[in-house]
Amino acid sequence: MPLDREPEAMVLDLMANDPIVIAADLPIAQVAKVLSDYDIGGLPVVDSTGRLMGVVSQSDLLRYWRTGGTTSDSDAVLARDVMSKPAVTIQGSASLREAAQLMVERHVARLVVVGDDADVPLGLISDSDLMRAFPR
Repeated sequence: MPLDREPEAMVLDLMANDPIVIAADLPIAQVAKVLSDYDIGGLPVVDSTGRLMGVVSQSDLLRYWRTGGTTSDSDAVLARDVMSKPAVTIQGSASLREAAQLMVERHVARLVVVGDDADVPLGLISDSDLMRAFPR
C-alpha cells in the first residue's frame, strides 16, 4: 500500500506578504537605514508606478563601499545605482524546493514573489525562510 505524502509546500505558504519596497531614487544612506531598522537583508526596488526594477541588498551596499564609495557621497548615490538587476523572481505557486534551487543557481539569498504580473512584487522569500521549513 503506498504511503500518503503531504503535498509539497508552496512559496506563497511561507513568503512575507506585502514586502517593504523602496523607490529607485532613494539615497543609499536611507536604504541602509531601512535595512537596519527592519533587520532585513534586501529590498525590492520599484519605479514611480510600483513596477519592479531590481533588488538592493546588504551585499550591494558592501560592494559599493568596498569599491571606493564613501559615506560622504551616500546621499548622492541612489538605490538604482547599486541595485542588482533584474530581480530574481518566482511565482507564489512554485514549490519551496524550486525556490531553493533558484536561489542556489542564481547565487541569491532572496527571491521576489510575483503573480501573473511579473513586474509587481507581492512578497519575498529568503534563504532564512527556507531554513525554517527545511525537513527535519
